[in-house]
Amino acid sequence: MSRDDIVAGLREMIGGIAGVDMEDISDNMELRDISGWDSMKQVKMVVAVKKKYGIDIQFSDIKSLIDISKTADYIEKNINQIENVL
Repeated sequence: MSRDDIVAGLREMIGGIAGVDMEDISDNMELRDISGWDSMKQVKMVVAVKKKYGIDIQFSDIKSLIDISKTADYIEKNINQIENVL
């Protein structure tokens, strides 16, 4: 899976969770700056990432996922670890 695919998937996912158009979300926009984004939406994102990418996000890592770019970095790193094990 390419980084572009991950970013596109995250934008769609976050837009759906927040109820905003994904074109209104830039890669470096902090999630907290999205209208209505709160801790419950952050938890929904963590669950959605698990379902879509098969990645368990560690509790200690959740606070570092502040924008799409950093979240994509996290997913990309962890998908590569999963793929290397398989």
